Amino acid sequence: MKKSRKFSLSLGRTFDRSANPTYIVCAEREVVYMNAACLQWLGVEAETVEEARCYYTSESAQRPKDDIVSGLCPPPELLSETPDGTWTLQTQIFRRSEENASSLPASMVRLSDEENGLVGVLVVAASAPIDLEQDDATTAKANESQTLHAALAAIRNHHRKYFSVGNLIGSSPFAARLRRQVAAIVDLDAEILITGPTGSGREHLARTIATTKSTPDDLPMEVLHCVLADEALTTETLDRVTAAARLNETSRVAIASKNKSAPLLLLLDIDKLPAASLVVVGDFLRHQAHACRIIATSEQPLVHLAATGEFPASLAHQISTLEINLLSLSQRGEDIPLLAQAFVEHANRVSDQQLSGFDASAMSMLTEFHWPGNFEQLQLVVASTCERAASRPGATSIKTNDFPDSFRHAIKAARIGRPEEAIIDLQQWLDELEKELIQRALGQAGGNKTKAAQLL
Repeated sequence: MKKSRKFSLSLGRTFDRSANPTYIVCAEREVVYMNAACLQWLGVEAETVEEARCYYTSESAQRPKDDIVSGLCPPPELLSETPDGTWTLQTQIFRRSEENASSLPASMVRLSDEENGLVGVLVVAASAPIDLEQDDATTAKANESQTLHAALAAIRNHHRKYFSVGNLIGSSPFAARLRRQVAAIVDLDAEILITGPTGSGREHLARTIATTKSTPDDLPMEVLHCVLADEALTTETLDRVTAAARLNETSRVAIASKNKSAPLLLLLDIDKLPAASLVVVGDFLRHQAHACRIIATSEQPLVHLAATGEFPASLAHQISTLEINLLSLSQRGEDIPLLAQAFVEHANRVSDQQLSGFDASAMSMLTEFHWPGNFEQLQLVVASTCERAASRPGATSIKTNDFPDSFRHAIKAARIGRPEEAIIDLQQWLDELEKELIQRALGQAGGNKTKAAQLL
């Protein structure tokens, strides 16, 4: 049936008058139509979203224009050129806003041509916002990856002041406490120490706190990689901090209206700093600690190292004014699904082929693994997996075959396990040894107990 121009205009007016946010995303993920209710919900003008392209990610897009609509992207299952029978979905769309982040339940319908080719996706959302963290009715209708996507959006929307939440992501009590800790200390000027095992994301968290502080964008920051820092490099770095502090004080006096903050000194792996350099740092802090803000990282708590004489006690207590301890990934296993989903969506930001997440079997393998390399190992494995999955034509989710060979071999080795080792009863072994020695002594002494005792 050929549609008249009048019919088409009537349909457009109907969408425009609807109080339900409504929009259409074409096969290339560009927003080709958006009604007034949707524009109002986003708080933008129509010109702002023209030619904007959405990505299936809860992170910021690379272009500001794309970032506005990034929370509107349909799941990749609906945008696939080779659909698996998925034509409609009940899911959520979300809006990025520092003042009023929110989400809407939405119905999405795949639009196809006569040859079943993808034309686009029509999205009609509810007119009332919901709480992303509490809408169980909507998330119950979504698959696991869509639920994780919504949960990530909730965390990011509630923590928009952070440039990246990184290992703050998670649903465990530990992750929730970590977010509260960061929110509480981010604007404090006290010294902060971040401890945790290798690969737990100590440096990432330190940089997150450093760059999140409510200060001007040009906040001076010096980073000292203590593993590589000899006495000369340490002195040079601290001299730059001192110079920045003096310049900052001059600027603050000259321009009273501009509240400049003290420069920041980032001491990465301070427990690896050579003894001579520790003396330099200790002397600097005794005389110049007020001139800068200090964030340090260490594998172990410095006060513990000080108790064994491995670190100067006065320096350990000064740097450990506030301390955050990161757990190994094996101790926060319930956070793995959200962390893995976050890394997938990070890959979506720069990839033409969008992935919704891991299928059930692949996710089961991720949560089964013990992750000796912690947070950083998971990040590398997921990044490599996304590259392999994206090379599969029509892929919308990650399957077990997409994992790198090294990871699949590691899983197999872990499943086989090590052969059971014999348990040694030390006391029993010593008793048997004693009996044998006594018998040998008696034999050598010809049964004479006195002589045997002397031999023993």
